[in-house]
Amino acid sequence: ELEVFSIENVESLEEADNAKLKEKPYLNSLSLTWSARADAENGKDDLILDHLEPHAHIRNLKISGYCGARLPIWIENLRVKNLVSLELARCIYWEQLPSLGELDCLKKLWLECLPSLQQIGHPSQLSNIRCIGSYLPPHLDTLIVRRCKELKQLPILPPSLVHMEICKVGLTEFPRIGNLHGESIETRPSKLQFVSVEECESLTL
Repeated sequence: ELEVFSIENVESLEEADNAKLKEKPYLNSLSLTWSARADAENGKDDLILDHLEPHAHIRNLKISGYCGARLPIWIENLRVKNLVSLELARCIYWEQLPSLGELDCLKKLWLECLPSLQQIGHPSQLSNIRCIGSYLPPHLDTLIVRRCKELKQLPILPPSLVHMEICKVGLTEFPRIGNLHGESIETRPSKLQFVSVEECESLTL
């Protein structure tokens, strides 16, 4: 397990490369944290995070306080397909996350304080139930989404989901539950045991 704090103090790409995270196949958990600051350099954050790519075997990943405008290339291209837990917090400029439906191992997704986030997946995918991009990961069992006021829609939830918390999110409708089966959505009994929905003023059930 590795926790890296105050990444805003990393001065160069060479310094980020020297961490050699991609060469650590036995690293299971990685936490990357930026401290709160008023003079964030968005472009610098983007490049630094691109160069902090972990090995593809990483299982648990947390990114917090990142002020870049875009996701790192290695998340955008889903090069970390063995993730079991993904936590993204206080990344205030992200407007879109990639489709996460191909992360077959992911069991926990926690999105906290992403005030600019408007969608997960590409709009054309979200409207097409035959596309895996309109679904959350098939084995997800915990979903926590808090303080994402601009997020109007969630992808289709998997029947495997057991625990769901939604608080202060801009959802306009409750997400559906189902699996991609061939070219259609397959409705299966849900395993949901805990559901908490709070302060979602635009939500209609």
